[in-house]
Amino acid sequence: MVTIGQKIKTFRTLKGLSQKQLAEKSNSHKTTISRIENDQLPPNAQVLATLSSYGMNIDELLTEEDGAKKEQSIYLRVSELEIKLLGIESKLAQLIKLIEKKL
Repeated sequence: MVTIGQKIKTFRTLKGLSQKQLAEKSNSHKTTISRIENDQLPPNAQVLATLSSYGMNIDELLTEEDGAKKEQSIYLRVSELEIKLLGIESKLAQLIKLIEKKL
């Protein structure tokens, strides 16, 4: 499994940024960035905001789900939405009946 630090390092290098440059942009120190990339320290809000400004999806960065867990999460979410939709359909049917009675 790819770690948060590895994801950050890969993203930083793809953007052509050095650790020093990322540190300067996020008002951090180069050793802080190094420790984050080596998973010795979690990324702070300033680093996350800077990465986000370069286009990194922070939600995906902080989500460490594997494929099976993602699939299960999606299935559960779809099930929740189906239940909500059934409730809405039921209320809509009741509203239609009420309108028909009034006409």
